[in-house]
Amino acid sequence: MTSDGILNHFAQGLPMEERRIVLAVQGESYGPMFGEKLTVAAWKTRPSWVIIAANDQMLQPAMEEASAKRLGATAITLQTCHLAMLEQPAKVAAVIDQAAKTALRK
Repeated sequence: MTSDGILNHFAQGLPMEERRIVLAVQGESYGPMFGEKLTVAAWKTRPSWVIIAANDQMLQPAMEEASAKRLGATAITLQTCHLAMLEQPAKVAAVIDQAAKTALRK
């Protein structure tokens, strides 16, 4: 990813100072990992939750929604960039908390 890509499309929802931190620490993706096949997927036997980042410019929100549907996951949409956990940490934490509480009841 280029500097422009990280600052303006990956972390665009964050204040510029935080975007620059993301730029400084974001490592390169290991390309072959995207082609590796999973042999066991927990979502097949356990409940799953997905946060859909409505303002994501890295992954299309419609693609995120379709993936959540294929997983049979509970999907929660937040008005965030790709880095929802940095842009809206309290809301992401609330989703995780609710998911944990729900999973305990199942």
